[in-house]
Amino acid sequence: MQPTPPKPPQPAPEEAPTSENFLDITPKDYYQAIGWLRGKLVKMPQEEDEKEYFGIQIRDALFTLYLPRRVLAIANSLLDQMVWIKCYPQSKGEGLSFKAVWMGTEQDEKGEAGIFVLRGVWQFIPQCRRPVFSIYRNELKSYENRPTNQHLPLIWSDQPPYRFRKDSEERASFYQITARLIPQRSCFGFVSQIADPIEQTPKRVKKPPMTNPNVEKPKPKSADAKKLKDEDKETPPVVEEVNIVAEETPPVVEEVNIVAEEAPPVVEEAHIIAEEAPPVVEEAHIIAEEKTSAVEKK
Repeated sequence: MQPTPPKPPQPAPEEAPTSENFLDITPKDYYQAIGWLRGKLVKMPQEEDEKEYFGIQIRDALFTLYLPRRVLAIANSLLDQMVWIKCYPQSKGEGLSFKAVWMGTEQDEKGEAGIFVLRGVWQFIPQCRRPVFSIYRNELKSYENRPTNQHLPLIWSDQPPYRFRKDSEERASFYQITARLIPQRSCFGFVSQIADPIEQTPKRVKKPPMTNPNVEKPKPKSADAKKLKDEDKETPPVVEEVNIVAEETPPVVEEVNIVAEEAPPVVEEAHIIAEEAPPVVEEAHIIAEEKTSAVEKK
């Protein structure tokens, strides 16, 4: 029995590109804004906080770059060189800045510089004069993957932006597009749609209502405390009734005083009777005198 010949070595499977270096242009159901830039890496002038910032110069335009620590070390070694940067666009007033997630002198995937994938809402908002493409925070479990809301300036003449109206039943739609950076105007320009617009927008993290920090919030009260408070509120009417009874007492005393004041007339009548008594005595003396005269006559 002949031994089985060894199998030829199998070629290693090609690694699928990761989300870190791959620009996905397939339809999704979440908010996103990401793309590639190519330009000269420079140091920005110091601002009021005296911190050093990096920037990317594209033609005559200069954009601020925000770098995480893992990219900052690479940036220091690539200063004043032409670099490829994978980044998230961020709204800065009515302009743009970028947050880098990868940086190198060569691009490890095929892609055009200045092309970005945008998934969000095309609309007017009160704080901006021109329409913007809004990228909201997705409802994700990991807090690190929750960028702040971004309202990116975009030129899209073929599609009217959504505008909120109280009496209108129209609702904002969810768009997925590719857009090109226009450096001299500090905005994006529409290129193509990745998928048809969707009327139902993805779930997003909503901003909590604003509260005044100077106003103290009322402390929650237990049911027993509320019950005691209610009982305290009911006590004053009982005290009022007692006070009313106390106030009604003086009339009784007044009646006694009236009786006492009426007593003197009875005494006065007794004096009158006593004063009338002497005439009876005087009559008795007259009778006695008449008897004496009769005896003397005899």
